[in-house]
Amino acid sequence: IIQLSARKCLVSHEGLMEAVSANWYINPGRNIPDKVVELTGITDEFLADKPREEEVIREIADFFETSPVCGYCCDQFDNEFLRLAFERNGLSFLPEDSVDIYRVVKEVVLPGETKNQKLPTITEYFGFSDRVSAFH
Repeated sequence: IIQLSARKCLVSHEGLMEAVSANWYINPGRNIPDKVVELTGITDEFLADKPREEEVIREIADFFETSPVCGYCCDQFDNEFLRLAFERNGLSFLPEDSVDIYRVVKEVVLPGETKNQKLPTITEYFGFSDRVSAFH
């Protein structure tokens, strides 16, 4: 993990309302592969002065607690990365529940309806790409 961004949201009549957000950059202690730099724009130089995983994992664990997790491809990707990071540091990643929006998209967006099922494409398709913000 070189970057982790998370939000805690409350449910209201208007939908989900952000209560608090957090963003961590993590120095992995080794060089970042060129493909990852290309995908993320995050470089070894940028991460050089950032904390190591073991220095921020407790803060991350405290943020997540046992809160439900909701994400896009989180079951296959994010949750596994977090589980392994917690495990490496003697902790357990035990969310109360996990909702993977990608699974919902696969059920409601027919094949060929969009050029792909990547998050930016799907948010644009449903007309809310302007409300989905990046953390960096």
